[in-house]
Amino acid sequence: MNVLRVLLVGNGGRENAIAAALARSAREIELLNYATAVNPGLEELCEEIHLGGSLTDVDEIVAYAQAQKVTHAVVGPEAPLIAGVADGLAAVGVAVMGPTQALAQLEGSKAYTRNLLKEYKLDYSPVYRVFTDGGMVEAREAFYNRFDGQIVVKADGLCGGKGVLVAEEHFHSFAEADEFAVAAIEQFGRVVFEEKLVGVEFSLIAITDGTTLHTCLPVQDYKRAHDGDTGPNTGGMGAITDVDGTLPFLEPEHFEAARRILTHTLAAVQDDTGQTYRGVLFGGFMITHSGVKVIEFNCRFGDPECQNILTMLVSDFGEVLERTCDGTLGEMLMLEFSAEAVVTKYLCPDGYPDAPVKGEAVVVPEITPENVSVYYSSVGSEGGKLLLKGSRAIAVTATGPTLAEANEACESHLSHFSGPLFYRSDIGTAELLDRYAARLS
Repeated sequence: MNVLRVLLVGNGGRENAIAAALARSAREIELLNYATAVNPGLEELCEEIHLGGSLTDVDEIVAYAQAQKVTHAVVGPEAPLIAGVADGLAAVGVAVMGPTQALAQLEGSKAYTRNLLKEYKLDYSPVYRVFTDGGMVEAREAFYNRFDGQIVVKADGLCGGKGVLVAEEHFHSFAEADEFAVAAIEQFGRVVFEEKLVGVEFSLIAITDGTTLHTCLPVQDYKRAHDGDTGPNTGGMGAITDVDGTLPFLEPEHFEAARRILTHTLAAVQDDTGQTYRGVLFGGFMITHSGVKVIEFNCRFGDPECQNILTMLVSDFGEVLERTCDGTLGEMLMLEFSAEAVVTKYLCPDGYPDAPVKGEAVVVPEITPENVSVYYSSVGSEGGKLLLKGSRAIAVTATGPTLAEANEACESHLSHFSGPLFYRSDIGTAELLDRYAARLS
């Protein structure tokens, strides 16, 4: 069996989970990390960490891969994919788990994705309109009024999780919505207005070699910073999956609809670009009274969805990586996952996301139970101490025979951390899930 010399691009909690999954592989893997900061979790799992100037510096990443004789690569975050890192690595013979720049438009451009679905007659979108002229105020106001202000405004580019504004959550008037829209047009050239969907959100992530598409566990993640779905939006405060790969509100027909949408979208984007999609295809969906609709697509693992999925993965992730890259994923009949429930919760610095504490020390428990995994994100090691760097700091993922027991295990371990930290205690609770289920009644 050949040695896989794997370059992992990125240094967050998602990448820590990817590295941990590769470390469990029966394949012989030499793991290298291209990063902009040293992640203590990755430091334990990688043979070398190369600190580069930017995760979007294609030339530097390619040069490092060549110098290290890398055979395979996993690109973790979205920005490098949209910048063309996968294209650059493939051009020098590296097998990449991650789509090309053209395929990554699915995440990089909201307008491209909506127009693609429309062109291929995939009726999974809300009513939408793309605006390219900041002066079309009357047309945008007409769209706003058509839905009594219940719309979503999406900047057509990467905004670090701040590119989507939702009525009643982020704006309360047309003037507020349009101020953001005009700024988005000035920055990206386009903005998308959409009808606001009402229902319950979930994520379904798949891994594909362009021909075979294997779905992972469905996940529900939680964007708002505080209990009760209050506070500002974040990168994701936590995620759940119930036993046997279910969610409390997810019916079999919802799962099948999401899988069908992923399959149809994969075929459409490959036909449109003429390129083969090898990597992760992430669908963000909403269950509505008129069926399952697409909120967005991403072209990489979500964070914290990744922690749930890869913690529960029974299949060999080294084999998954190799087969995704060489086009033989179909030789694996499916991806196998543990049947237990799983809960992830992120410890964040006080004040996150608007005014986070930085530079303060965090004390981590010395012992981690067998059913708990800890993934480091925005923390650094200095003078023997773990220091907060300002974003989501540490993800704690726990499993159990029921969702309640997984949640209890997660809460128990979280209680042993100390420092200026907070987390959402309501994630995984019956009370919160009952509220979501009520939206569909």
